[in-house]
Amino acid sequence: MQTVRLLACALLSTLASYSFVACSSSSSGTLKPGGHDGGTGDATTGDANGGSSSGGGSSSGGGVDAHGDTGTPPPPPDCGVAPTLPPQDAGDDAEGGEDEAGLPPGTIYCATTQGGVLTCKTGDQCCLGGVVNGSPAPDECAVFGAPCLNGSGDAGASAAGPVACDRISDCQANGLTGATACCLRGAQSEQGCSFPLFTGGGAIVCEGADLDGGLPPDAGATACQLGETQVCQTDDDCYAGTKCVAATWRGRPMGVCK
Repeated sequence: MQTVRLLACALLSTLASYSFVACSSSSSGTLKPGGHDGGTGDATTGDANGGSSSGGGSSSGGGVDAHGDTGTPPPPPDCGVAPTLPPQDAGDDAEGGEDEAGLPPGTIYCATTQGGVLTCKTGDQCCLGGVVNGSPAPDECAVFGAPCLNGSGDAGASAAGPVACDRISDCQANGLTGATACCLRGAQSEQGCSFPLFTGGGAIVCEGADLDGGLPPDAGATACQLGETQVCQTDDDCYAGTKCVAATWRGRPMGVCK
């Protein structure tokens, strides 16, 4: 009897061991609902070419990456026609004794309009039109140093753009005898054009250590403040080491020092 019991126990032990092995070896191949493996592997699945793709994103190259970059560069700005410098100083023609084509100091080129070229005489400044009641306002002249009223008071492209000078001599001819720089404020430089292009609000103003002082007209140019752009008519309006090149601000040609 004792021998029978021992043989029975041995048989049961063998069967239990075989069952454990069989279950263990088949568990890795058991599919749960949905067809996914019941193991603890990651979410990466093989593709038809033997590669792999993450379950968290698309394998195509045209999607958005983890940083939100579509890989498409921004469109270039609308540069328009390359500008030329506004007319230079008028003077006596050596042959005919008549004034050369150009503008005397203090007279400021404002804009080209449907009615022709708008210039602002000595004692006035140019006001580039902003937006009034949702519509573009025309460019016009205003008293030198007065607020421009042809545009809303909002910042940016909606505001009118005062232009007090194209060169240092414009400032001096309009009473700011100590001016040593003509400077563009509050505009943004665009990239992607073959010439300097500036957009946004701002103003072109006269600057100097002592605007109402008695500096001689040939005292020389000084640099504008940090973040401003030096405006010029000729190289004489630029500080040392820079040259005057044609540029555009709000569709208006001018010169800047580079």
